[in-house]
Amino acid sequence: MSEVFNEIMPGAQAVAESVTRKRAALEAKHIILTDCPGDVAAYLPKYHHTMHEIIEIGPWQSYGAFREGAGRNMTRLFLSDEARVACAEELSRLTDTQKRASYLFSYEDAADWIHANVESEVMSVLVPLSMFATDPDAFRSQFLEERSKRFVTLEEAASKGKSPARTPLSKWRVTRILPASVQSELGRWQEDYNAERERQGVAWPNPTSLTVDFPEGVLARYKAMKELAPTTAQARATVLFEGFSVHREVGHTQAYCRRHYTPGLAHPLEGL
Repeated sequence: MSEVFNEIMPGAQAVAESVTRKRAALEAKHIILTDCPGDVAAYLPKYHHTMHEIIEIGPWQSYGAFREGAGRNMTRLFLSDEARVACAEELSRLTDTQKRASYLFSYEDAADWIHANVESEVMSVLVPLSMFATDPDAFRSQFLEERSKRFVTLEEAASKGKSPARTPLSKWRVTRILPASVQSELGRWQEDYNAERERQGVAWPNPTSLTVDFPEGVLARYKAMKELAPTTAQARATVLFEGFSVHREVGHTQAYCRRHYTPGLAHPLEGL
């Protein structure tokens, strides 16, 4: 009996140690492992998104960019074959793609990771003019009335094959009820930008940016610059003049780390 024990135990011990090492290595990669396959069901309400789904809602260009960044330490649930059998009923509520995935992620964890590891900056902010009005409700009412009339004018001109010049908002009649100090600043952004172009001596100057905190627990539709407009010049104008936020992973040194954009610190209020 002792001879059999001595022959079997060393091999069993080696296997056990190997399993322990592999488990520790997986847990070090922030992979959730369960002692019982059926325990996976408790994690599925939170962890049921594929890597592709996470990449789609995050500031990553590709699978490689995700793996080299957030993929290094974002928690994910390991879905073993045993777990698929034990949790068949719970998994039936997922999509086919989710059920086939080896690892499942959480949108909540993704939002937390982005908040902690992505820097956000803005170079302009969209602010509703009604914030500066003495009577915001009256201002909005007059704005909507004037906008409606201008739309009618544009439609009538279009029906006659004409293309009337569009009047910038800073020149609308409704702005006359704003305080004089505000009126004097309306429509001055282009002047400021031209002055910055002259100061920097370049065609496309970057105004001084402001670092902002991205809201916690929020996911955005991040876009690459090429998705903002057909040309680079138009895309840059969109970022500069429409209050877009610029996002990039902390560090800015990795080759895979590219800028992404979202409609930024805008305060939309009836189109103002």
